[in-house]
Amino acid sequence: MTSSSDPLETSNDPPDPGSTAPEVSIFDFEDYHIYLREWAEIQRKRKKGFSFQVLANRAGLKSRSFLRLVCKIRLKAAGRFG
Repeated sequence: MTSSSDPLETSNDPPDPGSTAPEVSIFDFEDYHIYLREWAEIQRKRKKGFSFQVLANRAGLKSRSFLRLVCKIRLKAAGRFG
């Protein structure tokens, strides 16, 4: 297997040996905003270069900040809609 600099590259390689980031399951959350925030935080600890911008580019989103805003919008909208 060749080495890749893509922080979203999926492989069977173990995470960074210095990382103590736990696994996170979407089934442990009732709110996907919170799940996405937690998942991203773990990815930052595990994968050098990970960011919402990289994820948005990889997903083909035109807005580089969209996913970051998805995580934050729930915090602001909770007072109005929740």
